[in-house]
Amino acid sequence: MPGHWDAAVCAGVLGLTAVLLVRERRRRSRVEPGMARAARLSYEYLRLHLHQFREDVAQGAGPTVEGLAHVVMLRRQHVPLFGALLRAHRHELLELADARTLTHARSLELMRRVGALVRKDPLLRTDLEAALGPTNGAR
Repeated sequence: MPGHWDAAVCAGVLGLTAVLLVRERRRRSRVEPGMARAARLSYEYLRLHLHQFREDVAQGAGPTVEGLAHVVMLRRQHVPLFGALLRAHRHELLELADARTLTHARSLELMRRVGALVRKDPLLRTDLEAALGPTNGAR
């Protein structure tokens, strides 16, 4: 079933990106070699699914919104809130997800921005923090 495979690939790529972004945030003082991998994986995913991603962000719902919500382990009842948040910031997100200017760096920046939006919303941040578990030296 292609839909299930696409969802699994989405979850894997975005999950790895999310984990690497968290690690990078915890160790900002040194260059994280894994970030190059995260950028490459984010780029490849977006390159293959860019049309669907753009459509889903514009509507605030769809398979890529569901996939991203799953990756950051948002509670099911918060997925519509997540979709609405992406839709509210669609101009900024869609600018980063422009096929003409899509690069590894822009792909990574897009994923960082989605993560920042999740962390700014109290309900979504709570879901994300619960999924990541206790952090060492949390501030």
